[in-house]
Amino acid sequence: EQAKKNASRRMQMALRAGGMAAWEWTPKKCFWTKEMYELFGLSDDQKASSELGFSLTHPDDLEALKRHWQDAIEGNCDYEIEFRIVRPDGKMRWITGMGEVVRGKTGKVTRMYGVNWDSTQEHVQAETLRESERRATEASASKSAFLANMSHEIRTPMTAILGYAELLQDLIHDSEGQHHLQTIRRNGDYLLDIINDILDLSKIEAGKLDVENEAFDPAHLIEDVRSIMEVRATEAGLELTVNYGQKIPSQIRSDSKRLKQVLINLVGNAIKFTPDGNVRLVVRMDSNPVRLCVDVIDTGIGIAPEQQEQLFQPFSQGDSSVSRTFGGTGLGLTISRRLAEMLGGTISFQSDLGKGSTFTLSVFPGDLADVPMVDHSQPQEELADRSDESPAEKIELNCHALVVDDRRDIRFLSRHILTKAGATVEECADGQQAVDKIIEDMKVEHCPDVIILDMQMPNLDGYATAKKLRELGYDAPIIALTADAMQGDMNLCLKAGCNDYLSKPIDAAKLLQLVSNLT
Repeated sequence: EQAKKNASRRMQMALRAGGMAAWEWTPKKCFWTKEMYELFGLSDDQKASSELGFSLTHPDDLEALKRHWQDAIEGNCDYEIEFRIVRPDGKMRWITGMGEVVRGKTGKVTRMYGVNWDSTQEHVQAETLRESERRATEASASKSAFLANMSHEIRTPMTAILGYAELLQDLIHDSEGQHHLQTIRRNGDYLLDIINDILDLSKIEAGKLDVENEAFDPAHLIEDVRSIMEVRATEAGLELTVNYGQKIPSQIRSDSKRLKQVLINLVGNAIKFTPDGNVRLVVRMDSNPVRLCVDVIDTGIGIAPEQQEQLFQPFSQGDSSVSRTFGGTGLGLTISRRLAEMLGGTISFQSDLGKGSTFTLSVFPGDLADVPMVDHSQPQEELADRSDESPAEKIELNCHALVVDDRRDIRFLSRHILTKAGATVEECADGQQAVDKIIEDMKVEHCPDVIILDMQMPNLDGYATAKKLRELGYDAPIIALTADAMQGDMNLCLKAGCNDYLSKPIDAAKLLQLVSNLT
């Protein structure tokens, strides 16, 4: 008897510790513990019964509870359910119930016993989490919309600035004027670099930046980087060299565009923070794990130990004097490391203040089975001398184009580029004008051969315009012109009915090539 009392006491302590209330049911009577009455907000002078429990059940859950209770009695399932109750004080609570069914020799139910507990807090936390996720989703959408708008508002005037500066180069012949135009273009390109950095970081944080997996020769890519950055190094009075520490694969599988972006950023930083001396690239392979590595070594100002911790933090640089002296947003290294991680590697560094720094980029090269290893320690003709590549042929157009853009400056610039190549060009200031014009042109069977369509316009934007044109039966090529704000713009343009995609600022050569290919 004492052992039974001790066991009962221990069971009661365990139930209280778990916030549980015990119950027992037989076909003739019910028993509830004191905690069960407290759970339901009832006084313990009321007679326990399943009907009393059902009377407190939320109307929306009552039928399901009764059905589950009956199924458990009939042996169709275990008794385990969650339901809501409305207590006499008007408060609603979530209740979780679990029970065991005991049957006699004939299979009939002799009794059920189990426990209930209050699971309201779990639902509150889950709802709080759902609300947080909803707000985060809304914030992300709002951020994406803001970035798309900001990109459009910056890139569109930059299209005019850089485009008109290029037009002026044909009109101004004195060296001082040409120097001023080069300054305009250089600073315009710098502003574009800033907006591209902000957008890239936002894409990465939103999980909307995808990396490709394509085969390419890493040595050719390294040479492209050297060729691009050599001009900047020469302007800074520095020597830029490339060394191959060992044989490297003739081909790897990665994202060449993103790999080049990271290397250009690392080399650009090395040049920026090296007042004199040299910048050296050492290309090598690591075996454990297998990675293609590029060391970017400079003889620059170095990084103080206390400044190294925040080096890869967004919008951070060594200290405020670095920003004032050298400029920059502090986003380049953040983006580069995250891109490197997306490419299966990372970026590490070593630095001595006043002596220079070494930044090491490593990337996963893909499966190297049956891939020849090449020794590039001696200059290779195909890499060292690419001057025999035939220059791009001048593109001549013989087509009728329609330029649709709400900015007069952009329409003029596009018209100038196209007419100079031989095309005839008409203009529309918005999407609705373009739709009306095509309706009239279709009546006389004289539609434009191609439409250059800005996607961000008031009244009727480019997406809606492209859809309407396709619905009207216009089947000639449509080239989307957009600020290229976030990943997915290309898919949206194609889905709307466009054939291809051109981002601002307008690249004259790309525009002409696209029009030539499509017409």
